Amino acid sequence: METDLIMEHSVRNRKDLIKSLGANKNEKAIARACMAADVVAKVEKSFSDSVGVSPKSSRHSKSTSDVDRDKMKKTLKKLRPFRYQEGRNYSVMISQKDSPFLNINLQDIVQAIQRIIMRLRRGQIVAVADEEEEEQAVIVQD
Repeated sequence: METDLIMEHSVRNRKDLIKSLGANKNEKAIARACMAADVVAKVEKSFSDSVGVSPKSSRHSKSTSDVDRDKMKKTLKKLRPFRYQEGRNYSVMISQKDSPFLNINLQDIVQAIQRIIMRLRRGQIVAVADEEEEEQAVIVQD
């Protein structure tokens, strides 16, 4: 979780710098900005802290504190959510089957495969169009 959060912050820093480049940005300018994004963000944070400007709060503005992490570990050790206990049910997931394979209707799968086989025997091949071709087709039709 922490690595994902760090990457989210890094990507956000890069996007902010790329947006601040303006309209005339080229590959070289973007590469330079991306290489310096994390350092620029640290400098900006240090400056904001020294001046006393509080950052705009968002959902992922802070990493998880050690106190919160320790509380979570203690709670999970008590609950032991991944250890099997006979008779334990999760009230939220009553309708969920124990195995995803129990939800499969084999008759539907067999019928779908038979339809495909019959279509291929008749020589009817359904071509899958690329996204670019679909976009061009929409433009031409409009």
